[in-house]
Amino acid sequence: MLLALLSMVATAMLLNGYRRSKLIHQQRAALEAQYQATRAAREASQAKDAFLGMISH
Repeated sequence: MLLALLSMVATAMLLNGYRRSKLIHQQRAALEAQYQATRAAREASQAKDAFLGMISH
């Protein structure tokens, strides 16, 4: 009985570790996507400003 309980606890700990690792990976991917989107928006804004600067002179 005790062995079964310990086995269940160990299984639960392994599953929690897997879920935690998966969540961390997803968070890192989301942060990378956000970084890339921010960078693209900044570059688009700079291109727009450069274009407006060229046509206003």
